[in-house]
Amino acid sequence: MTLEPTPLEGAFVVAPEVHEDARGAVFETFRADVFKEAGVDFVVRQLHTVFSKEANTLRGLNFQWEPLMGKYARVSQGEAFLVAVDIR
Repeated sequence: MTLEPTPLEGAFVVAPEVHEDARGAVFETFRADVFKEAGVDFVVRQLHTVFSKEANTLRGLNFQWEPLMGKYARVSQGEAFLVAVDIR
């Protein structure tokens, strides 16, 4: 897995290394040491999974100051247009 920096400080694209064989595939979606090495050191406190039944579904833009909360989005099927806004 690699974390590819984006122009927005602190935002990364996580690129997994996919291992495939006749049964299917496996890959890591999170590894604390890889994130920490990239300067992203945090504790995972919540995980959410969202499924959208229709194409072009809009999900919310949200932020949180106290306590500060980061977001980690993973698309398992199809595609998503993800937007990060720096309001610091």
